[in-house]
Amino acid sequence: MGQKVHPFILRVGFIRTWHSRWFAGHKDYPKFIKQDYEIRKYIKKKFKQAAVSKIIIVKYYGQTRDLYRY
Repeated sequence: MGQKVHPFILRVGFIRTWHSRWFAGHKDYPKFIKQDYEIRKYIKKKFKQAAVSKIIIVKYYGQTRDLYRY
């Protein structure tokens, strides 16, 4: 049995982009992943009837305050 690769990964950079655009060090990475998950979960719950097709999260380098509180 061979290893399976998701087709989305093969298309990133050519016809698709990432759903999250940010960079984090080793200690901040888990925190940012959790934030992204919570943001997407909240938006999907809050705007269930709005037919939101894609949620793109952008965090800029040096961002010190938490802009994603709800």
